[in-house]
Amino acid sequence: MLCGGAYGSPGVLLAQGSARPTSCAAFGVRPCLDLPGVGRNLPDHPTLDLRFAASDELARQLTAYGRLRPVPDEQVIGKTRSTGGHALYDLPLLPQTTRTDDDWTCVLPAACLTPRSQATLRLPSPSPAPNPSLSTPTWRTTATCRHCPTASACAGA
Repeated sequence: MLCGGAYGSPGVLLAQGSARPTSCAAFGVRPCLDLPGVGRNLPDHPTLDLRFAASDELARQLTAYGRLRPVPDEQVIGKTRSTGGHALYDLPLLPQTTRTDDDWTCVLPAACLTPRSQATLRLPSPSPAPNPSLSTPTWRTTATCRHCPTASACAGA
């Protein structure tokens, strides 16, 4: 069983020779199992974080709450459909609050879950020490992106 995450597992498999033989042989790794899909077609989910300072009242309430119990990282999850999206919910919103010293920051991350771009993982060397590189398709502007038309740029639409 291998549990290295979305990018770690393919990197380990590539380094061990379980991938496309040409991918392995390029770095002197002897191919042992022909798995052409390893490290390929990794979905790209562009994410945008909106950050702003909490109001004085919200900061006061969060501080008071934090004295009684831990303040959760994500307090609610909202899901919606992006303009031109095909899935019912392809744009999750995960509002969070974070604290640094005495300041509270509100963070609103949003991720596009239905992009059409696919990334490829590549080994920089046969050694497991360096991280594999990830190549992604060219970013396109909103004029060509039907999934995130209100964003300034969207990966590989």
